[in-house]
Amino acid sequence: MFRYGFVFLMVLFITNCTQFVSSTKMPDITFEHIVSRPLAVSQIEVSDKYTPPLQSPNVEHLFKTPPYIAIYNFIQNSYHPAAEQGYVHIIIEEASVVKENLPIESGFKGLFEKPMARYTGKVKIRIEARDISGQSVISSGHASVLAERSRTIKQDTPLKDKFYMHFELTESLIADVQKGIEDAFNNKIPKILK
Repeated sequence: MFRYGFVFLMVLFITNCTQFVSSTKMPDITFEHIVSRPLAVSQIEVSDKYTPPLQSPNVEHLFKTPPYIAIYNFIQNSYHPAAEQGYVHIIIEEASVVKENLPIESGFKGLFEKPMARYTGKVKIRIEARDISGQSVISSGHASVLAERSRTIKQDTPLKDKFYMHFELTESLIADVQKGIEDAFNNKIPKILK
């Protein structure tokens, strides 16, 4: 009798886990809707130099689409070469997310507080551009793009809501990166946008 009860509980547990995992699907972060902008260069290179540590306090590797992959894909889909000469190199130097467990207040008020965690995403990008005529460099420019966003949630937040927070945090970092790159192309690296 005990054996059948145990088997029944295990089947029930596995069924519930399967339903939970299938109900937490988040949309992929894609950029097919973006209209690629022409740059006045013949070559665009995008390099991801960020190596995630894959350990705490970093958590970006736990995201369905980690920020370093999403930003790389965003840049690849956002710009295309449209000139006979020139070169742009966009380097992703950092695309991290760090989780920090926040302290609980001491005293009576702390008894009723739920533990909170802050997730801070940080992106650093370097842009190098050269206008090349034959063998000589006519002009060159460089710019940096920095983006930082954070979200605070309860540590016992359901997994589905954490996935949504990951998604939203990544999207907001991409929006900041897009704005920063456009600003760099408009103001710091002249004549790069066609």
